[in-house]
Amino acid sequence: MTPSLDALGDAERQLKSGPTSEFVERRRALAAEARAKGDKALARDIAALRKPSAAAAALNHVALDGPPELIDLLDLGAELRSAVAAGDELRPLLARRQALLDTVTRLAARRADADNEPLSATAAAQVAQTLRAVLADAEGAALLREARLDAALPEPGFDAWPAGPPRASLAAVPSLPSEQADPATIDPVAVSPAATEARLSLERARAELEERATTLAVTSRRRVHAEAELLRLEAELADARRAAEAATRAELDARLAHETAEVTEREAAARWSAIESGVSLGPGRGSP
Repeated sequence: MTPSLDALGDAERQLKSGPTSEFVERRRALAAEARAKGDKALARDIAALRKPSAAAAALNHVALDGPPELIDLLDLGAELRSAVAAGDELRPLLARRQALLDTVTRLAARRADADNEPLSATAAAQVAQTLRAVLADAEGAALLREARLDAALPEPGFDAWPAGPPRASLAAVPSLPSEQADPATIDPVAVSPAATEARLSLERARAELEERATTLAVTSRRRVHAEAELLRLEAELADARRAAEAATRAELDARLAHETAEVTEREAAARWSAIESGVSLGPGRGSP
């Protein structure tokens, strides 16, 4: 029996809309319910649904909330992919990108906090990475739009973006008449030095146009990749700074605890020394 896609989709939405801490238990219950109804195939497919990672869960929940900022980001991704494929100007689109990435990243962090499942530094970096990926990847964007992410998406590389415009093809260049052609059929203008030079110039211009179009497509993709790599490195730097700050705070706490323990040890030693001194005098050995 083939499981109903609608039933499986409903089960997936139920699971991914709830807390990740309850995912496994709820998946087991839904699979058991399907099995009790005699739909073993659906039960098997439900049991195979993957528990989302922390980053994926936070983004799924944001997608279910449907904030306009996420819709704008997904629409921007579609525009970017189309512009890269067509070789169009990217700067107006890229100018909007970072603000949307930052806003949706914050929305995911706040949503995770509201779910009592705050993001670690690693998960927060994966959220930002996934959002950068959906700008380049139409399939990833569809998964996020439908709140069906299982895990963080990989950092978009050079090949993640669509190919640029096809190489410009040379139009047919009129051929020069051969020396053996019938003089009666030869156009005097076609064989004039000026016409010959014009044809050669046209051929060179078309060849140069083809080369420039190819170079533009390649450099446009490289620029998008370089900017994505820069954003990834900036995210890693921010994570490293947060980790360094946390380590510094931990070191200060440990140092304070160590100093407190030293004071406590000295006070205990002093008390013990005083007790020992009193015992060593013994009864009746005090001053007269």
